[in-house]
Amino acid sequence: MVYLRPAHQCCIPVLSALTESGITAICAIPGINEAQIKKYESPLLKVVAHPVEFSELGRQSGLTLCHGGAGTIAQSLLAGVPLLLIPTTVEQYLNAKRVESLGAGILLEPGTDKKGVSVAMEHILTNPQYRKSAKEFALRHLADTPEDSAERAANAILNKDLGIAVGQEVDRGHSSYTGMKRDALH
Repeated sequence: MVYLRPAHQCCIPVLSALTESGITAICAIPGINEAQIKKYESPLLKVVAHPVEFSELGRQSGLTLCHGGAGTIAQSLLAGVPLLLIPTTVEQYLNAKRVESLGAGILLEPGTDKKGVSVAMEHILTNPQYRKSAKEFALRHLADTPEDSAERAANAILNKDLGIAVGQEVDRGHSSYTGMKRDALH
């Protein structure tokens, strides 16, 4: 599964690498023009100019190649699919570094050429450790709910910034603050 923006410098090297790889892939590139679709599309490579539903396609993928948005990363990891990431923003870069630290993907620099993309794809697809790490992530988070995630995030922020836990009362001089309650997260 590939999810990219057509104007980014990595789009053409990625499409070229996929065309030459013999890998079956679906490339969702919202806004790509018809000429580029015709140039790169083949029996193995489907290129579409609109967003696609990740759920079923993602679970069947051997790899997700994207810029590194939090939603695409979360869907991929929760499906146990490793990632090849080419970030375009600082947030995506930080997300990609975290995926790399989990052992569930590889971060490529934005200017990576076709050969670099090909080598990285081959490395992820032939090294079972990436899929294993992604599947381990999925298993650790199998029972997570959005509420659980929100509570963990709130605790992490409060513990780091204030040294308190969710639900704990905090006194700051003349004002008293009550920490977030789980009910407030619903």
